[in-house]
Amino acid sequence: MTVTITLPEEHAREGTVMGAINFSQIMGLETAEDSIGIKSVYESLIFINLLFSEVEELKDVVYEDFSFVALQDTVNLQFYALNYNPILGNLNNALYELINPNGETIASGELADSVLLTPLTKSRMQIPLIDNSELIEGEYRLTIETSRKAITTLFSYEKEDLDDFKKKAFPQILSLFSQTINCLSGSS
Repeated sequence: MTVTITLPEEHAREGTVMGAINFSQIMGLETAEDSIGIKSVYESLIFINLLFSEVEELKDVVYEDFSFVALQDTVNLQFYALNYNPILGNLNNALYELINPNGETIASGELADSVLLTPLTKSRMQIPLIDNSELIEGEYRLTIETSRKAITTLFSYEKEDLDDFKKKAFPQILSLFSQTINCLSGSS
């Protein structure tokens, strides 16, 4: 495959142009008598980021607006990653660690290999907490380490935040517990 992008010659162009090419290719087709046909399809998305001018200095990604959210049987830290650069960034395979006010690691791992940060925007992120992690009030420390550098951000989780989380999470946990009991007892 060859992709050619032709742009008019203008010397005043600055910034970036982003886009993507989405293509699919049929790899095979199977049909059996008295049944449906099955297609095997390969699909791919190619991201394009044309940089028209050099970026003098890359700014660090900023992390903010932290909260804990309950999703079914897990608790996640939700936050935003702000990319103040005029170019596409990424957190591909970045390592993360979240430490609670007691100094205990309550989340650690590696982000996916396709975490893109569009220029001059903020992206919502979530990382799962380790099972049975304790949420307490105080100052938390999140470190995200990319191939470029490690950034540590401190954030506070106050008693009001903890009470609010319990109010939101408890009905979800109770509902999940009730569903489990109903499944075990054979009723729905």
